[in-house]
Amino acid sequence: MGTRIVFTGDISFSKFFANAWEKENLLAPEIRTYLRDADHTVANVECALTDRSIESSRVLNHACSPNAGAFLRDAGMGCWSLANNHIMDCGADGMLDTVQRAKNNGCQWLGVGENLAEAARPVMLGEDVKIGILSLAKPWTYLIAGEQKPGALTWEHTSAIKQGIDKLRADGADWVVLIVHGGDEYASMPLPYMRERYHALLGLGADIIVAHHPHVVQNYECPAPNKAIFYSLGNFIF
Repeated sequence: MGTRIVFTGDISFSKFFANAWEKENLLAPEIRTYLRDADHTVANVECALTDRSIESSRVLNHACSPNAGAFLRDAGMGCWSLANNHIMDCGADGMLDTVQRAKNNGCQWLGVGENLAEAARPVMLGEDVKIGILSLAKPWTYLIAGEQKPGALTWEHTSAIKQGIDKLRADGADWVVLIVHGGDEYASMPLPYMRERYHALLGLGADIIVAHHPHVVQNYECPAPNKAIFYSLGNFIF
């Protein structure tokens, strides 16, 4: 027996997809079955699930109704990766609302928290084959968690990432996956500096990197035996 885990690309129920979670036919039956039949599906939730107003002054911001959480749960997306550049568009409170919404829906979450220790908390999925996961993002200045500051785990937190990987190994992880939100938007291939960055992250002891943010699908590579980097999953619902 093995463990089958599905990872999604970017999800945001805003702009064109505002309230799209209310539509019964949003996901094709084959896609819904694919998600539900996995042992676990990890979704990149790239918007705050909150009733709070947008606080970000950037041009593009994303937030949606907290009720979208039930859609994610019912579609089989039981683990939410939240370390991304839009999770704090409604401020730290909006991000923490999203964490609470995950808890209310019985979903696991990772990548953000009230402080760095919580943001760096790994998740272990699977039984026959145990897969440990950490979620982290590019270090956008407004996003970086601190010892007493809410935010996300970023690739600048090298020590915390290493500690998380080591903890997963100590807890019996067969594979360690880093979910990374970074890269260059709409680039068809990862630029050399991103390849170097992801190779360095593998060097901390991870086996697989699953990445998103470019909003288009990029290539993958296996730089060593039993090592893989998926540079961008592109958009899922975005």
